[in-house]
Amino acid sequence: MVSHQLHGALISIEPRNYSSARWRSHPEHLPTKFAYAGVRFDRGEITRSDLEETLQRLLQLPWDSTNEMQVRSRSRALRLLGRDSDAAELERRFAERFPTSDLAEEVERAYCAAAKTPEEFRDRIRRFAERFPSSPSAVKMYTDLVAYYLQQGNGDAAIATVNSYPVPPGVTSSPPPALLNMLAVTMVRQDSLLKLAQQYIEWAVRALETENLDAKPRYVAPCEYRWQLRELRGICHDTWGYVLYRMGRTEDAIEAFRQCEYLLGPFASGDMLEHLSEALMAAGRREESLAVARRAIATGRAIGPTVMRFLQSSADTAAIHAEYESLRKQARPAKLRRLRQEMLAQPLLEMQFRRNDGSTFLLGDAVLTTLDGRQISLRQLKGKVVVLDFWSTWCGPCRASMPSMQKLYEKYRSTSDVEILLVNCWERVDDRAEHVRKFLASNPSYTFPVVLDLRDEVVSGFGVTGIPTKFYLDRDGVVQFKEVGFPGADVFIEEASDRIDLLLGR
Repeated sequence: MVSHQLHGALISIEPRNYSSARWRSHPEHLPTKFAYAGVRFDRGEITRSDLEETLQRLLQLPWDSTNEMQVRSRSRALRLLGRDSDAAELERRFAERFPTSDLAEEVERAYCAAAKTPEEFRDRIRRFAERFPSSPSAVKMYTDLVAYYLQQGNGDAAIATVNSYPVPPGVTSSPPPALLNMLAVTMVRQDSLLKLAQQYIEWAVRALETENLDAKPRYVAPCEYRWQLRELRGICHDTWGYVLYRMGRTEDAIEAFRQCEYLLGPFASGDMLEHLSEALMAAGRREESLAVARRAIATGRAIGPTVMRFLQSSADTAAIHAEYESLRKQARPAKLRRLRQEMLAQPLLEMQFRRNDGSTFLLGDAVLTTLDGRQISLRQLKGKVVVLDFWSTWCGPCRASMPSMQKLYEKYRSTSDVEILLVNCWERVDDRAEHVRKFLASNPSYTFPVVLDLRDEVVSGFGVTGIPTKFYLDRDGVVQFKEVGFPGADVFIEEASDRIDLLLGR
């Protein structure tokens, strides 16, 4: 997945009735006065000039410069009035005075995102990690930079970045295990780097042996944080097992893979079960391997290689295919239950957003542009099951997923109530349409529909921070599923088809 930060393009407006209710309860609450003025403008109750006059008047009222909520309210008002530099200066002064505040962290994050070069970004995020060692953003930004270096083929820079992660006082598990795991996953593909991959992943596994609740973000509940740690332990054990398997230590790999499944239980992915099944078969433990394959098939998690190994396990073709179909039938209810539990039910199309110029719009009214210049609003797609895949030509994972998107499109091309759109965003060119046309001309096998998010409003409205990211909308335009990254061809086709079929009512 490739990440991208878009600062200041869109501001989500809180639910319409909330600020009104808060105004009635706290009419003298200054932040509420600012918010209520915005709500009245959004409703069309006051004009733009009325809004500006109200904000100017509110800015003259006494306020508490040590109150973060009041500082945020004034900052938003200043930006709505076009006084961005004044807002930035206000935030900067507060951040200097209260360097551990949430606003200070946001200011520092924005400073990192404004870096012009990878090296400048590296230096800024190191400072960020030193100041906010427990912030998930620190790990994410380091991960983004490592991913960038790896995509550029600059392994030395990626390793140097991981090794440069600052160690907070009293902490011995830095760099973060997620960062170490990411580097090991990349290195394991090269024989010459296996020893280094082993070093990094074993470092990550050791770091996760001790549960450190001191590193828990403030907004995450302890039970949720414990599950996050357990999930990461499972992922790291899977990587550890794969490194050991590539090194020829098959029995040790099997133990690591089994620990992964123990930690994650029914949340162990099809890839993880495939790793275990493959290693068991390589170790000559055929029946154990097939037992894992049966478990994967019966729970709807089996990927292509697992299915193939199972179908080729018997000379009695008819019998093994009959057992396979029986296991698939067992999987169907479990898969549907899991999918229904994953449904998001987010009516994003009905949410209002404000542009930097102060104008507002509903996400459902935002437009996508076809390569021949026609405009399509998201609202026009209601009545169909819609898949939106946000991508860019410079994004390696996006390009890797395109053959699978083509297969998915061909599968549903004749289904009139399914619309699959690849939404181009975040391009760094002047003529986006011409740039995308050239890309498609060099890939003539791609016939799926491509549309352009020319102002990058749709991608921001959906809250996308990394691509590729896919959203599945039901017939009412409600977002039901979200998928970040690309899980691999076999997994993607099956899971995408299951989601679409569920939304179609099949």
